[in-house]
Amino acid sequence: MSSLRLAMAAVRDRNARAGFENWPPKKAASELIRKQAGEHARARRTPRSSPPVDAARVARLQEGVTPGVPLARWRDLTILHLGYRTRARRSEQAAYRIDSIAFEHLEDGTEQMVAGKRTSKNDRWSTGREYTVRDPLAISVVRTYISLLAELGQAAPEIPLLRGITQWGELVPVPASGIGMTAASVNRALKRMVARTPGFDAPDATSHGLRAGVPADLAAQGYSPAEILVITGDWKSTAMVEKYAKAGLRRAGKDDKGRTQAALDALVIAPPTDPAARIVGGTG
Repeated sequence: MSSLRLAMAAVRDRNARAGFENWPPKKAASELIRKQAGEHARARRTPRSSPPVDAARVARLQEGVTPGVPLARWRDLTILHLGYRTRARRSEQAAYRIDSIAFEHLEDGTEQMVAGKRTSKNDRWSTGREYTVRDPLAISVVRTYISLLAELGQAAPEIPLLRGITQWGELVPVPASGIGMTAASVNRALKRMVARTPGFDAPDATSHGLRAGVPADLAAQGYSPAEILVITGDWKSTAMVEKYAKAGLRRAGKDDKGRTQAALDALVIAPPTDPAARIVGGTG
């Protein structure tokens, strides 16, 4: 149903740009979609979310990167580590440019990577939010990938970070639109990694699962959805965070109810005093 709504919005937007505002009328189509969505909900045919690609799954998926092509291998690893660390949607990953990444040395001798997640507003691209990454592996992966691009003369600041790569290891040229990998191609790359990883426990994982990975991991460590909301700063409410947190707790084999369920369990009702009304095995 969401795909139908998106298609309808795209058609109306295109017509509006051509001078035909509010065409075609959407009331009848919206009502049909609403009814169909209701039938799907009653039949429990609801959209399935990608399972969270948490730290453990990222580690496993490293086994499924593109074989035989070093540049493609490091690009795939960049998709994994950068997507996980910045909780990036596939479109946000596709929007990364070379100048979205900066490496900084700290006073204690360590290094950090700062990734600017780009957003579009009023047809102008800007860095919407910066993420500080201090994981040595993630820093090494992204640095190595960018250095390989630089050897090919493809590391100018405005060039897309994620690029299409042929089976022979050649970079796909950047078209006039300035887009490297599209959001769909980022997702296909991750699904190929899933398919190439032997015994991977989440065969239906998509690139959106990378966005859910950190909240799932934090929940498994005991952080509440409200705390995760503050730590990550990526969501405006706890609705989606709670969903990811529950998935992380279930994966860790922990109770997702916590103190809430304990409080309800503490409400004990005394059994009946009449022996004739005694309850055995839950039946009376």
